[in-house]
Amino acid sequence: MTISGVSSPFYQSVQPSYGATGKIENTTSLIPQKSSQTDSVSISTDAQNRLSQSKTEVDIASRYDLTNISYNEKVEMGKELLANESITNFEYALMTFPHDFSGITGVKFDPNEKVDFHGKMKSQLEFMQSHAGTRHQDIVIQENLFSALDRIKNLS
Repeated sequence: MTISGVSSPFYQSVQPSYGATGKIENTTSLIPQKSSQTDSVSISTDAQNRLSQSKTEVDIASRYDLTNISYNEKVEMGKELLANESITNFEYALMTFPHDFSGITGVKFDPNEKVDFHGKMKSQLEFMQSHAGTRHQDIVIQENLFSALDRIKNLS
């Protein structure tokens, strides 16, 4: 059998060699040989840090429910996200700012009351985006924070 134009090393290594009698002389070339070569992969420091950050975020997500979280839990989670560099100082401040309007509304602020923080953040962001003429810095911070929180929520 003749195949022209084939330069594959694999094809060449499996071609039988015929002797003067017309019989196959070397059948070992038909059997793929084991290679002693090993492949190695190196992961950059940046990729290792992102992988570690992802594992930490999965751990955080397993302990907090953003749809049912108290102010006190939110502060603790915020500290972990900040230490993990998942959020910035600005985003942490926005996330943990106490919304105590009891002086205005007369409703007592309870830091242990559970709320849908993810839903509230989404509503605030949508309101800000629909009422702002430009991408103000506050909106960008809110978008970044919501993106981090959304990522955490989706990991749980």
